[in-house]
Amino acid sequence: RSGFLCRPPSVGELTSLQALLSLPVPLIFPGLVEECFWRFMVLPAADEAPAGWSSQHLLALAGFLAYHLDALHFAPRYIFVDPRFLAMAAVLGVACTDAAIATRTVWAGAFMHGLWVWAWLNCMGKCEG
Repeated sequence: RSGFLCRPPSVGELTSLQALLSLPVPLIFPGLVEECFWRFMVLPAADEAPAGWSSQHLLALAGFLAYHLDALHFAPRYIFVDPRFLAMAAVLGVACTDAAIATRTVWAGAFMHGLWVWAWLNCMGKCEG
């Protein structure tokens, strides 16, 4: 096993009920908080936004990816410099940006982002070490 999609040791073992009850946490952060910043604070207002992708959307996506290279996350650092993680972050960023363009709200992207992180933290195997 590469350990790439493993659950960080800091998460520990959770029962199914504990895992379900933990869902609101990633829905708020990173879900809602990051989506408010990356899709709404740095992008044009809905009434000024183009119908599809613009250079601003691409710059926001690049910033989102650069942000995910940081050391603020509690998982082992090697995960955040792994090209597979960055590819997954890019897919998530594209999906959340598309949701923001289509719905002109933060909610769909925040839900997708939070659910993606929650699934990673609760459904993947435990990291070694």
